[in-house]
Amino acid sequence: GSSTASSAAGDCGPADGASSGAGAGRYYEKSGSHDGAASGQGRTAGNGSGTRVPRRRRPTRVYKALTCCAVDAQGNLCAEKEPCPVRAVEYTIERANTFRILRDNIDLSELEDHLGSDQRIVLYMHGWLSTPAQAAISARRMQQEWKRGSLNVLVLPVLWPAGTIDRLAQRSLASWHSSVEARCTASAELLAPAVEELAESVQINVVAHAMGHQLLLETAPLLPRNTYARAVLVAADVDANIFAKPAGEALMEAATLVRGCFHQSDAVLLLSEQVHGKRLGQQALVAGSVTARLADVRCSHTTGHPLNHFYQTSTAVLDAVGLALSANIADLRTPSRGSLPFGKKATVYLPEAQAKVDELASLIQSHTQRVATSTHI
Repeated sequence: GSSTASSAAGDCGPADGASSGAGAGRYYEKSGSHDGAASGQGRTAGNGSGTRVPRRRRPTRVYKALTCCAVDAQGNLCAEKEPCPVRAVEYTIERANTFRILRDNIDLSELEDHLGSDQRIVLYMHGWLSTPAQAAISARRMQQEWKRGSLNVLVLPVLWPAGTIDRLAQRSLASWHSSVEARCTASAELLAPAVEELAESVQINVVAHAMGHQLLLETAPLLPRNTYARAVLVAADVDANIFAKPAGEALMEAATLVRGCFHQSDAVLLLSEQVHGKRLGQQALVAGSVTARLADVRCSHTTGHPLNHFYQTSTAVLDAVGLALSANIADLRTPSRGSLPFGKKATVYLPEAQAKVDELASLIQSHTQRVATSTHI
């Protein structure tokens, strides 16, 4: 079940991403081997009698996604047009790593019917300038690795109009950035009702990469508490102190468990820092902000990924998400908004921490002070 690492482009190029290597699988046990790798299916060139047997054609693998991208005249999702209502689509990734839609405008109820027993959804929110094909390839890699690790999840890329390199070259960076931010806000307003609807029948988790965090942060204030069971932030191009600001507080209300993956040598965020200041995806969380619900994951040892930025399908991230998916979060959920004044934080303890608190309280209550002795607890 082990494999060797190869190059990974993630959302940066057409490559399918690196294999997980020996470091993967710390949160689960790998089972089996790659499909058909041991059996040799589809590779028989002869039957021993000199008669050539035609290769068995592999069935087309069909994947699903959520999208608010418009469809152009050729039937392709357009990353430049204004967002349109969210719907599910079925697609396939062909040999040349091209993205082809098989079915469009699938109702969300049909998507829910497709889910297996106890299956969970992981939404993958891609970053800037990512084409639908590149985002779909990253989502496919995640799906394959977690399936090998016996995690029962369905990875749905959330395809939103994040712009293209060709259009960026034709206009100023400022005007392009303003246009993408506007489309991101519009996409979030369309996406939030769909996420809330799905969350009524299935557990929703999310992995966001780079500018995909802007989409995630825009959806958070529009959702009820704990809509996202887990949110994993990879190379987040947002303010390093985001969790001390209203946007970060809204995310902590919308998500039960949050993990931030950072790389100190991220070249893309280094450029962003020169314009916007320190980014969350560059460094560990600010001292004192780590809690049972919020923590960081250092990925600076991760190498071989373009600009040390496109590591969303690296072993470190796959393991971090796997650990998060394996964590029991039932005791970390905050009360619903209806049971607390809006904006008021609920005090949340880990079970073992609460046990220590109860033990200390019992010791204090049972303590008898000695005569003429100064006692401090």
